[in-house]
Amino acid sequence: MSDAKIGVMTCAGRAVIVVYNCGKCVDILMQREGWSDEEAEQWIEYNEIGVFVGDDGTVLVCNE
Repeated sequence: MSDAKIGVMTCAGRAVIVVYNCGKCVDILMQREGWSDEEAEQWIEYNEIGVFVGDDGTVLVCNE
């Protein structure tokens, strides 16, 4: 999903966090997997937004 990467974010005492554009992630999944926009959004909500991977996870910017 490197095409959806916006940049990086740093916070005191934490590792660098990669920031992605949520809308672009949806578009990539729709094209790559052949999913509808609803399927792609649900996958992102469950597997990215809804998962806790520790304090050094990714950030999705979802304002389109």
